[in-house]
Amino acid sequence: MTLNAYLNLALTPFQIGLLFGVIGFLVGGGLNLMIQRLPMMMTRQWEKEMQEWAQLDVQHAPDPFPPFRFLLPRHLFVQVLSAMISIAIGLRWGLSVNACAALFFSWILIALALIDLDTLFLPDSLTQPLLWVGLIFNASQGWVSLESAVWGAVWGYSSLWGLYWVFKILTGQEGIGQGDFKLLAALGAWLGWQSLTTILMLSSIMGGACGLLVMLLSGASRKTQIPFGPFLSLSGLMVLFVPLPLGFK
Repeated sequence: MTLNAYLNLALTPFQIGLLFGVIGFLVGGGLNLMIQRLPMMMTRQWEKEMQEWAQLDVQHAPDPFPPFRFLLPRHLFVQVLSAMISIAIGLRWGLSVNACAALFFSWILIALALIDLDTLFLPDSLTQPLLWVGLIFNASQGWVSLESAVWGAVWGYSSLWGLYWVFKILTGQEGIGQGDFKLLAALGAWLGWQSLTTILMLSSIMGGACGLLVMLLSGASRKTQIPFGPFLSLSGLMVLFVPLPLGFK
């Protein structure tokens, strides 16, 4: 009997949930630092580069999405959210490689969703590792076959890239951020190409409903930018926990 199997038999579901909950709560503190400091670090780097190359005076943009400031206190919210998702992962997969992969997947999605909510930006420093770890995980008997993971990454990126250019040609505006291409590619790398239709459908429904609600409550116009990353992230987590057509382990 392996050590993991022994520990899973020795620990009760309550103990496993408590263990994962504590770990998730502690990691949530680190996620708070990442969510707060990573955009600041990148902004400083951009300002430095712009001043060096173009000698421009850079002004900070206003908060792009103020309606969601009701999530304060942010730090406690992130830690509780991380703990709850971690508990769900522990109860589903126990002490296993799949649980470790799911924890990494969910924690990065939490960070990406809230960074996008704050800044309308999905940093490559998170989306790219998420994609590559997903491919490596599925190359080692993960949740889907490597072929499905590779095509998931390809079609995830290509589908939103195509929509981006169709919308831009028809309207002259950018309707989808390029970070969303990379995030959907990463989700495809983890969950397989079969999941992409479900993810896009769920995120579009939730994003459309949220955008309508924001317009009704705040009087914002149709041109108000709504971050799509949080809805992609939430949809990815939903597919992770309810993967009926995919047969995850």
